[in-house]
Amino acid sequence: MLLFNAIVTAVLGISAVFAVPINKRDAATVLSDLKTINSDISTLDNDVKAFSGSIFQALPLETAESSLVSAINTATSDTTSSSAFSTTDSTSVVNAISTLTPSIVNVLNDLVAKVSLKYQIHTF
Repeated sequence: MLLFNAIVTAVLGISAVFAVPINKRDAATVLSDLKTINSDISTLDNDVKAFSGSIFQALPLETAESSLVSAINTATSDTTSSSAFSTTDSTSVVNAISTLTPSIVNVLNDLVAKVSLKYQIHTF
């Protein structure tokens, strides 16, 4: 009876795996992921700018950071799971990545400014 249960469980598990549709990952998926990353960077930047040291402002910062990490991981997974992009698709992805650079620089500058401000407050 235990062997029968094990076999039925294994067959059902294998059937479930094959029943799940495989998501096709392509340049459109990666471009969508990059739009999500851009949006998450903007949210993080806004939360950094609003942060004044309050413990209550730390939660939105942590949430924004976690969302950004998740979006980056998703984009990485989707990119590595994609087949080779066409020249046009590759150009579109590179252009989308290029547009992220100013946003990344802004959020990093804002983070540095907050650290500097905090350091100046504590040294006086």
